[in-house]
Amino acid sequence: MHDAPRVDLNSMMQTLKKIGVDHLMVEGGGTMNFELMRLGLVDELMLFVAPMIFGGANAPTPADGTGLLRDAAVEMKLMDVEKWEDGGVLLRYKIFSS
Repeated sequence: MHDAPRVDLNSMMQTLKKIGVDHLMVEGGGTMNFELMRLGLVDELMLFVAPMIFGGANAPTPADGTGLLRDAAVEMKLMDVEKWEDGGVLLRYKIFSS
């Protein structure tokens, strides 16, 4: 792993709020997604389930990184399900920060 510079995500979100950003969509990779959720900076998660199987053991996931123990899991409530014509499903969850 590289010792690349890291962004203070809490500070970043505070700065965005100060300049008037009230809603932000993040299409990051699993590591970014995990860190934002771990820090309690996510209030909604949208997942698209495609009608196909591919990937494998090294395929990307919505949350990579160190992970959390079960008792520290990020809790979510399903808010909406949208079926697409191609057979895909869009799931929208509310995130409950601890």
